[in-house]
Parts: sequence; structure tokens; C-alpha cells
Amino acid sequence: MHFSPRQGRNETLAANYIVETLRSAGVNYTVQEFMTYLPEKARASLTVDGCNIACQPCSFVGGVIEGKDHLVSSLIGSKYLLELPNINFNPWCDSISQSNYYFAPAVAVAADDVRHIMTGKQIRAEVVVEKAKHISKNILVGNNHDPEHVLFAHYDSIQSGAIDNASGVAVLIGLILSEPGLLKNNLFVLTGNEELSYDKPTYWGHGYRAFETDNFRLLTKAKKIMVVDSVGNTPSHFDQNQSLLYLGFPIVHANEWAKKIWLLYGDINHLMTVYHSNDDLPVNIKERYLKEASALLLDHLR
Repeated sequence: MHFSPRQGRNETLAANYIVETLRSAGVNYTVQEFMTYLPEKARASLTVDGCNIACQPCSFVGGVIEGKDHLVSSLIGSKYLLELPNINFNPWCDSISQSNYYFAPAVAVAADDVRHIMTGKQIRAEVVVEKAKHISKNILVGNNHDPEHVLFAHYDSIQSGAIDNASGVAVLIGLILSEPGLLKNNLFVLTGNEELSYDKPTYWGHGYRAFETDNFRLLTKAKKIMVVDSVGNTPSHFDQNQSLLYLGFPIVHANEWAKKIWLLYGDINHLMTVYHSNDDLPVNIKERYLKEASALLLDHLR
């Protein structure tokens, strides 16, 4: 089933599909619903000397961007440009990559179109976007009373989202179905609303924080917290990379629990070539790498 981009209504369809998969397999689950806000009905335009250039909106607010002096790389952390109107591009990606979102008008363009902007005289972009209420869901499977370990993977996406993060969801659901004994002592959390929210400045990770708010005691007592994100594209890393903690699991008490938070992820540089774009397709995922990621996770659960 294809629900991408998994935002808003499509996120709900993806959640329903996950629930039906669990129900059909006879797996018990509970659902935590929470309210959030999303940028919806967004559209954008960009002209260079009167010629249209393909672009995508990537901001929580609408408005106009004028001039090439607002051209930036989207691989610069959004926290540095959060309120700066900009035209951004991912230098590693061949297509339009909505790598970052901003609390100022912003559009994303393909790297190949940067030369048109740089040589143009009159550059004007406009974004129209609505802030909309959305009810998202975290799907909980396993021991939700006193789990030894809590495992997370988010199922929402920006654009196609095969590596980021259908791959992580596939790994967790695969373990749930193939290793039902794990459910006795572990809690699997399939999380919505990880990619976008109006939380400022950390707009990503809202679904994780919603779980944290309602289940603080579980996370405090758990021996390990494991986050699976963007695997299957290369051999996996399973470590406590502190430089990725804020990007991969931005919960309120991340620093307090840092010694027990583990991240399972693939090659980040490789991911950037398709990141938050329509090139993030299933063809980029290899079954052997998914199996390797599952095996790594299983080793830490037994």
C-alpha cells in the first residue's frame, strides 16, 4: 500500500494499515491519540526573470521571498535559519529535497536549478500554507506496564519516505510478528507525527514527545530506549551517537536518559542523496540490510 507523503490524512491511512496488519495477525495493541498541528494545503511558486522554476513549500508560514541573497543549503541546520525567508537546496540530492522546514517563508528547489537562480536578475518566490489541527496516533505493542526496553520507529514521512522511515517500521513489525515472545518484556511504539509540527524550534519529534508526556514512568524505568530510523539502505549502525541524538530522538529528557538511548540507523550520507524527496523509494532498500538491522536489534533484546 502507498500512502506517501504520510502527513495528515495519509498519515492516518498509514496508521490504519499498521493497525489492520497487527489485528490480522492476532497481535494486541493499544493506541495513544494526541493532537498536533500541521502545515496543510501548502503550495509554492518561484519565478526567475519571469520563468517558472519547480519548487516545493517547506515552511510553516506563508509569504514572499525576493532576491538570490536568500539562497541557502538545506544541509545547514534549520536552527540557524529558522526565521529567515529562504530558497534552499540539498547539494547531495538530484531532485527537490524538503530537508528542513522553517518558521519563515521558504521553498526548496533542485540543486540543478541553483544556477538559474544565481544568474537571474529578478527572483521571486511565494508560499501559501494553512495551519491545521490533526489527530495523530502512537501505536503501542507489547508490555505497556513495566517494559525492560522501549523501541520506537516513526511511520510518517515527508515525500516518499521508504528509507525514512518505512524501513524502521518494517523492522519493528517484522520482529513483532516473527518473535512474539519479545512482547512479554518489551514495548514497541510505532509513532506518528515525527516529521512536522508547530513546536518551535524543534518541530520534529512531536510524536515521541507525546509518548514521553504520557509515559514518563515507563521511559524512566526502562533499561534501554531504542530508536530505529532510516535503515535498509546500507549496513546498519547500532550505537549511542550523541551527535545524532537531537536529530533522531528529540525528547525533553534526552540528555537525562542519554546513557540508555540507542540509535539504529543506516548510512546518513547515503540517505542525504534522497532525503525528504520523491527519490526515497523502496528500490533503495535491500532485504539483506533490513535483516541485518533486525538481527542487531534482536541481539540487544535477548
